[in-house]
Amino acid sequence: MRELQIEEFCRKDHKKAIRFAITGMQFNWFFEKRWMIRLYGRYFWYQELSKATEIHAAYYGGELAGVLLAKMQGETPKYRTRTMALYMRLYALFCRLTEGGDELYQDANNDMFAAFSQHTVPDGEILFLAADPAVAQKGIGSMLLREFEKGKQGKTVFLYTDNGCTYRFYEHRGFFRIDERDVEITAGETKRLLRCFLYAKTIQ
Repeated sequence: MRELQIEEFCRKDHKKAIRFAITGMQFNWFFEKRWMIRLYGRYFWYQELSKATEIHAAYYGGELAGVLLAKMQGETPKYRTRTMALYMRLYALFCRLTEGGDELYQDANNDMFAAFSQHTVPDGEILFLAADPAVAQKGIGSMLLREFEKGKQGKTVFLYTDNGCTYRFYEHRGFFRIDERDVEITAGETKRLLRCFLYAKTIQ
């Protein structure tokens, strides 16, 4: 009988995690061409993974079903490689040369955090939470979140999300919307109004 299990993240599953990010976070809103979406998907995954001090992976029948990455203050990142660092540098250079990237989105997040940190000093950040949309088994995200919250009573954590993602998932699990910003993003000739959010929770 197959069941969801929390296991150590396997290196072979990088591509699958990147696919979760591309599908679940609507990267096509930022980029028109598929090759650009793939490039950014890898960059985004490497960027968050290189900061993560905790990696929680859910497997279903031996296959990766979901991943949660988090960064807790005072702890050391778990997973950094030269390949990841080189890719991120090359991608950043590519963006400078082509005027691509997600600068407006990042600026909105930075503005929200600046306001948030004036009255709250968070203990950590959830960097990434995504599940395989092809897995029929429910509760993957909730299971990963419960695993992350173990032993963190009294800790305040925050995260960024937007209306391209299933942001209400967090509201149903005790997170409060602290702030929001609207940004207009362009992919080719398509313009979209994206609403960015900052959520936070003190774990009970």
